[in-house]
Amino acid sequence: MKIKQFNIIFIILVFFACVKKQENQQIQEQIGKILFFEGNVTINNQLIQNNDHKIQYGDIIKTAEKSKIRFIIKDGLIIQLNQNSEFTLNYENKKFNLKLKKGWIAAVKNQDENQMDIEIPTAVASVRGTSICFKIESENSNYACTCNGKLHWHTKDGQMIEVAGEHHSARRFKEIDGKIQIEEAGIEYHNDNIIKDLAKEINHTLNWE
Repeated sequence: MKIKQFNIIFIILVFFACVKKQENQQIQEQIGKILFFEGNVTINNQLIQNNDHKIQYGDIIKTAEKSKIRFIIKDGLIIQLNQNSEFTLNYENKKFNLKLKKGWIAAVKNQDENQMDIEIPTAVASVRGTSICFKIESENSNYACTCNGKLHWHTKDGQMIEVAGEHHSARRFKEIDGKIQIEEAGIEYHNDNIIKDLAKEINHTLNWE
């Protein structure tokens, strides 16, 4: 009787292990494709040689001086990193988790079932569908533009604000003595053309077009 129970438990464990492995494989298959890159771009410290280089969730993507990369995830999210950037992307429970440690990012996301969090050193933004451009000016000063759409911000010190804009609404988050100061900012580090170009790649409609 005990042997029979052991066999049943063993079969159940094997079944769930197989299911988990299949889920992990599916997650990896959902990652998108590189559209282009320039200069020296590495993924997990491996230099990209061509557009066929695989990007997987959890990868660390770095761009060197005078380098950039643009890639699409799941046909509904497009990302561009410019020079001197460090970035990771994860996906869990229908939510993209983006982290920009340093550098510059522009992204456009279609509104769908997938949510998205974007982490910068001073705050985290939550969104479903929008267009953004962020620049890590320093560890204590981060520029963030809501180019089209709406962002819900949670700062490191517990502040919550909503920034909405049809045509660029920017903020600068500054950490001074452990407190985050939020200032209005203009259009910096980007322009209409870069956002339009990204949106076109995923058939995203901008309200200001």
